[in-house]
Amino acid sequence: MDEAHNFGLKVAVHAHGPEGIKAAIRAGAASIEHGTLMDDEGRSLMKQHGTYLVPTLEVRECVGTNYPAEFVAKANEVLTAQLQNFRKAVTAGVKIAAFGTDLGGLGRAGKNGADLIAVRGDPLADVRLLENVAFVMKQGEIYKQD
Repeated sequence: MDEAHNFGLKVAVHAHGPEGIKAAIRAGAASIEHGTLMDDEGRSLMKQHGTYLVPTLEVRECVGTNYPAEFVAKANEVLTAQLQNFRKAVTAGVKIAAFGTDLGGLGRAGKNGADLIAVRGDPLADVRLLENVAFVMKQGEIYKQD
């Protein structure tokens, strides 16, 4: 962590367990990837330090019927806890990175462009939400923000 900071770099830490999450935050991590079993103290530290949570909620879709029943049961148990902890993090005011990657890119603002729109609600459930776009970003520049 210190060496990364000496070079002006930020560190993203992959952590699932509460103790690892808290240790990474205290050491100066810019973000916690996953944060699966984060506890109240971890959420409090994240808020205090301005650490981002990069949840990997899409992993739920990877647990299918092609796995042994014991694996699926355990995965569903952990993923349920992860979703509950994610909701608690949002409620606690933890900064959330909506999209994350294992490929890096933290601290690239102004160097990379992004095209992004946001709507209020789930467009997969109601495609008409796309008729009322609340946020537009093109090549990293915000064009609309309601």
